[in-house]
Amino acid sequence: MGVQALEGNGITLKILFLLKDKNLTPPNHPLNQIRRRAVWEFVAIELVGFGATFAITQTVAAVGFPVFIMLLIPIRAWLLPRRFSGQELGVLDGPTASPFTMESCGGIHGVDADDSDETRFEEPRRRGTAVLGDYVYIDGGRISQIPFTNASSDDLGDIFREVNSTISISLKESWSTSTIAMRSITKNSQKLDSQSIWLGPSGKEFYTWAGEKIYNRTLPDKDVWRFTADGSGGGKWERVTPSNPITFQNLLRPTDGTYTQSKDTGYYFGGIVRRRSDYSISDWNVSIPTPGLVSYNMTSGEIKNTTSEFGQYGTFKEGSSQFLPFGDAGVLVFLGGLEAPRTSRGGDWKEVDFTRVTLFDIEGQRWYTQGTTGSIPATRRRFCTTGISGPNNTFEIFMYGGYGSQGVLSDVYVLTVPGFNFFKASGDSTPRFDQACVAAGRGQVLSIGGLAKIVPREGWTDPDPWPNGLGVFDMTEMRWKDGYEADDAAYEPSKIVKQWYNEGGRDNVSWSSEDVKVLFSKYPQNNSTSPGSTSTPGGNDTASDGEEKHSSSPSAGAIAGGVVGGVFGMALLIGLAFFLVKRKKKYAATPQQPPHDPPNEDSVYQKYGSQSTAYGGQNTHEPHQLHATVNGNYVYIDGGEISWMINGTNALTDDRPSRSVNLTLSIDLQSSWSTSDVRIKVSDKDNVIPKLNFQAIWRDPDSKGFYIWGGETPYNDTVKPSNIFHFDANESGKGSWKDVVADNVDDFNKFKRPKGGAFAQSKDMAYYFGGLASPRTDSSIPEGKFVALTDLVSFNMTSKRITKTSPAGFGEHGTFRYGSMEAIPFGSEGLLLVLGGSQAPPSASSDEDWVLMDFKQVHLYDIKAGRWYQQQTTGDWPTARENFCTVGVDGPNNTFDIFMYGGMGNDGISNEVYVLTLPGFHFFKANPSSTIELSPRMNHACVLVGRRQMLSIGGSNHEHSFKVWANRDPWTRGLGIFDMMQWTWRDQFYATAAKYTGPEEIRQWYEGGGMDKVNWADDELKSLFALKPTSEPTSNTSPNEDSKPSIGAIVGAVVGGVVGLILIMGIVLFFLKRKKRKADHVSNDVAVNPPAYEKRGSEIQQAPGSEYTALRGSAIPDVHEMSGDLTAFELPGDHGTSERNDSNSRNEVSG
Repeated sequence: MGVQALEGNGITLKILFLLKDKNLTPPNHPLNQIRRRAVWEFVAIELVGFGATFAITQTVAAVGFPVFIMLLIPIRAWLLPRRFSGQELGVLDGPTASPFTMESCGGIHGVDADDSDETRFEEPRRRGTAVLGDYVYIDGGRISQIPFTNASSDDLGDIFREVNSTISISLKESWSTSTIAMRSITKNSQKLDSQSIWLGPSGKEFYTWAGEKIYNRTLPDKDVWRFTADGSGGGKWERVTPSNPITFQNLLRPTDGTYTQSKDTGYYFGGIVRRRSDYSISDWNVSIPTPGLVSYNMTSGEIKNTTSEFGQYGTFKEGSSQFLPFGDAGVLVFLGGLEAPRTSRGGDWKEVDFTRVTLFDIEGQRWYTQGTTGSIPATRRRFCTTGISGPNNTFEIFMYGGYGSQGVLSDVYVLTVPGFNFFKASGDSTPRFDQACVAAGRGQVLSIGGLAKIVPREGWTDPDPWPNGLGVFDMTEMRWKDGYEADDAAYEPSKIVKQWYNEGGRDNVSWSSEDVKVLFSKYPQNNSTSPGSTSTPGGNDTASDGEEKHSSSPSAGAIAGGVVGGVFGMALLIGLAFFLVKRKKKYAATPQQPPHDPPNEDSVYQKYGSQSTAYGGQNTHEPHQLHATVNGNYVYIDGGEISWMINGTNALTDDRPSRSVNLTLSIDLQSSWSTSDVRIKVSDKDNVIPKLNFQAIWRDPDSKGFYIWGGETPYNDTVKPSNIFHFDANESGKGSWKDVVADNVDDFNKFKRPKGGAFAQSKDMAYYFGGLASPRTDSSIPEGKFVALTDLVSFNMTSKRITKTSPAGFGEHGTFRYGSMEAIPFGSEGLLLVLGGSQAPPSASSDEDWVLMDFKQVHLYDIKAGRWYQQQTTGDWPTARENFCTVGVDGPNNTFDIFMYGGMGNDGISNEVYVLTLPGFHFFKANPSSTIELSPRMNHACVLVGRRQMLSIGGSNHEHSFKVWANRDPWTRGLGIFDMMQWTWRDQFYATAAKYTGPEEIRQWYEGGGMDKVNWADDELKSLFALKPTSEPTSNTSPNEDSKPSIGAIVGAVVGGVVGLILIMGIVLFFLKRKKRKADHVSNDVAVNPPAYEKRGSEIQQAPGSEYTALRGSAIPDVHEMSGDLTAFELPGDHGTSERNDSNSRNEVSG
């Protein structure tokens, strides 16, 4: 015991230090930083304490050993601080005990001796820093220590090692870089380079994610970790599970990206993924760009991955970013670094200069660029930045070091915002890259670690000229100094920055757009500091000095509320624990998502490959079609067919490489998603209703479900009677199907089931116009024939009565197919607008009889008067076409805009987007930017989602039968999202997108007198557009604020809620147990007589192609809810079945 105590308590280490020749002791040894006499005195005290405790254990007085040990605590906590300074105790405590032991008795676990001898804190992938209260915390990276490391070794792993502790530095007291006391905190979390650090919303914790393993070490699991500070320079680590763990696990762990944060959300942009960061990359010589922006909400725990519009390619590495407190929710700015094509595998990276910076508006989810002026820095990478708010609504970003074509740099620059002007600080410091920087105190930059030379061996073995690798830069005086001043004055911009603004510099900014100018005219007061980058010591106090702190005893109501809240909280915790246990089991049984290495150009980036999941047609005339609607929080997709082409080979036994979809799909719109990680829920039709193509779909105004009617029977299915069907949706986006009996069923049975017509709805009335009847829609039609239908069918979804109206007044013949119809909010009861498509005589018997209708005029139907109108249009007319999709959205100032995408005409299949604005009847052609490949498309569905986004679903790119199924869809899962404000295609849906207010082009047209140029066909029609009905009342109206419930009502409601919750939990537990026993009981029966969907899985297993087989076998028995990657049941898109196991498939870390 005695020998172990002498060594474990660090007494031996201190004695060896005292006995060692001073000339042989490294100058940066921690004990060399304090008085030698203090070391002698501390060792003497330790020896006395050790001797006394050892002696007492050898006598009968050993029973008093615990009491004696307890008496040593006040000695350490109260007496020793009177003899030694805080800095001395910080060093002397270092090897004394574990952090937990020292913190429990008032000590400081100091930095290990081998953590600072001739130390260079080096972060080739950056070490992270965060200021929490009165301390700056440093985490991650690697360290080189001479002479403890082998400088002559050929293995770099012998020269440096990972830093296995988190270090803290006090900001309460001033210190010099040569005498600083550092505290070392044991780290049980992952040890990585280049990890991100995000300061938590409370200011008392930080989170880490991303990064790569240290050379020659084991790659840890990819997790988010949280460090919670204790307020005295210590703290503890814990693993954090994001609230959407599947999405999180789908992300590759990047490195070399840049990170910053807003108040409660951390952002990580760009970077690369390679073997040292993620095991899914098998080639050590490959590094793959990860474009896009990852965000982690530290309050909700949700992690998201959004598309990037940065630079030419959306890729970025080795640059820097900062949060700017401008706009409604802040702006992210990105500086310097490198960019490369997404297909890069290591080379092709080009430097990004500083003549322009890239901006991301958090609230508007929009990317911008802005030019800069002043002393533009040379291009560089792996530099450090930190930001601080200045007076008069300015914000300054300080940038230091880095390396570029000029070698390793030592200069310091300041970029002031909103002036976007660079200033260079006079004088240089030591050349340095891969250092970390943080704003400390009220106006100082603390630079930590870094390398001075690019050559690895020299960079690691040359001593750092800065003691402890630390440098301090005064932001106001623009100079380096050798220590930190705890009582420094509040930050004031330097004289040159002030002078620039005083001379009118802000007025001379050349704004890249009016939107950017408006963005930087807003400076929210509650965002006056850059989160995580600046902090004043003591800033976490609940009241500032001189501020009166009131105290009062709690009221009886508060006590009662606390008790009830405690009961409620306990019940909630029990339910949460049970939920998490079940969830964990569920996820453990879920197949892992695929690695997300970007595919090579021969696969994903090929415009159309052989592995596709596409909806298409049986022949050149009648390609099958899905339809979709939005109701509540979900978009529902129903009908259509899916390709079974696997690697260019038909996986089915007959000549037709497609089958109908026997499921109803739904996508949640409550949270944002990308097309690569969207979760798709499914509901089986259970043979209750027939599988159909081309059916109409109408949202049920009285429930969360929808109706379908019409459509044709897919290949190889039997034609069934024409019925109306209803999908009863539940809160989770699933549901079940049932028949609907028409109120006038005898009349309804005389209707021929149509396909290819147009449908729309207004309030509780559903409409279907035109279309065809064929042997595959109605058994009464002879084989080889079809009938052009000439009716406008109306279905009252409340009374269930269905009627027909004559089309007199529409076109030349009253027939119509493959166009579109939108219900528009004009007139007293609304209008129906019909556009595009084709018409033919009622006696038409072949496709040659049908003639395309151009867009120079549109047809309108007044619902109240039962009258058709024809109105001319102006602007950029689309070419005549069929099989396109449309979406309508309310615009500002009583306007209504209809967006039209794709379709097929005499000039082929289109990828164009047009907008028809009403009441201007003027067409605009959108020339969209795109972060995904522009895709010609027909027979797709479109719906309005997220207030200003058009979601395109499925479709085909070819009119010929075989190529419809063989051509690969360039869009992941066949999904594309069009921002109707920015006219941009992307692969990301934003649930919180701002309201649609009309693109600038349309607003300018109206403001320029466009309405005066409308050539109205009829005064009555003109009068209809002078009347736009107000929206129906919604449930979102705010209650009267003066009407407040009584205290008794509140207490009663809470208590009742608690009791109800407990009862519900008991019932749920009971039924879950019962369900589990029942499932166990029938498990043997399933193997003997599997359900229908399992039989389908086994059939698929017999198909050629191992990748396809792996996903459609027994791994997918639960078709009731599935990930969007299981593409046998997916939307039309790329053949996600093969992607799932494809090592070259990509779910980008960023969009």
